[in-house]
Amino acid sequence: MQEKRVELTVFCCQHQGERIRPILNELNGSPGIELKKVSLPCTGKLEVFHLTKALERGADGVAIFGCPEGNCHYVVGSQRAGGRVRYTQRILKAIGIEENRIYRFILEEKTPQEGIEAFATWAKNVQGKGVPPAAPARSS
Repeated sequence: MQEKRVELTVFCCQHQGERIRPILNELNGSPGIELKKVSLPCTGKLEVFHLTKALERGADGVAIFGCPEGNCHYVVGSQRAGGRVRYTQRILKAIGIEENRIYRFILEEKTPQEGIEAFATWAKNVQGKGVPPAAPARSS
């Protein structure tokens, strides 16, 4: 039986590029995983509609890689991103979609291998859920 393909949109702060590069390199092109990376000056620039639109356009999950709160290059960007992610998760839960399809990763305290493992675990979890109800139909 063929493994389900999972499409993930990854929003990342430009200041986290070096930290997430090994993660994306390790998993991009892995069997069953397709990544779409969107680089931002700061994850604080993310709005709720960016997160929901990614799911609407076919992403099975949305990952956000940003700076730790209190260590953001734009001072409050990480706090804004955290609040918007939590708000979007509440919206998803209210409409019957698993809230952990959107997940925020903070890699400051993790080694590159721990980051790869955390992202891979999340990706497999999303993959097991199948296509979200709001996503357009896909051809296999």
